[in-house]
Amino acid sequence: DILEARQLASNRGSGWAQNDFFNMTAWQLLAVVEYASFDFQSVLSEGITNLDWGDNNHSQNTGHTSSLGNSSGEVVISTLENGAAGDDETYACSYRGIENPYGNIRSFTDGVYIKDDGYYIESDPSNWNSDGAGYTHIPTAPINSDGYIDDIDHLTEFDYHFLGDSTGGSSSTYLCDYQYSHDSGEVNILLLGGLWADGSRAGLFYSYLYGDVGYSGRYLGSRIEYVN
Repeated sequence: DILEARQLASNRGSGWAQNDFFNMTAWQLLAVVEYASFDFQSVLSEGITNLDWGDNNHSQNTGHTSSLGNSSGEVVISTLENGAAGDDETYACSYRGIENPYGNIRSFTDGVYIKDDGYYIESDPSNWNSDGAGYTHIPTAPINSDGYIDDIDHLTEFDYHFLGDSTGGSSSTYLCDYQYSHDSGEVNILLLGGLWADGSRAGLFYSYLYGDVGYSGRYLGSRIEYVN
């Protein structure tokens, strides 16, 4: 779950942490400026999103885009790994050296909780906890409807994110990606990107705000970061 993944990341030593919400929104903003698009499955890569759901962890191994260095692009995987089935090939992608920023596996994104009365955010990993106590509270009413994002929950003190305030879009309009929205009455965590079987729902803005801190599964993973 997200707490175990957080601990594994911090075990590497000072400065190491699980990928956080503030880092991820920076990627998103930079990518939008560079590509002048929200539809990254069209302008960058379909990603590893076209495989069967299956019954195990069918994500593809890390490292397929190493040959790209810090460039953006796509590498075709013609021999599927880890028992995956579906199409004959799939597509590892990279944005500026960040491998599979969407697709392949849903990624825990730390430093944020979603509650009925708004978002709770914390940029300092040393202050992360299991319920958002002491985090900065952004008061609003997160939506509960699932669907393709067509409007962003823009707030004065929270104007850099891409979490949806409306889900009336499609895979080719507005943000082009899907949001599983807040579960009323729960303290939800955030997962981003989508997984190997999410198809057009996946993308740089795909958001899953439905699980709690104990949420775990074969389709969940994490990404490590170093903050100096």
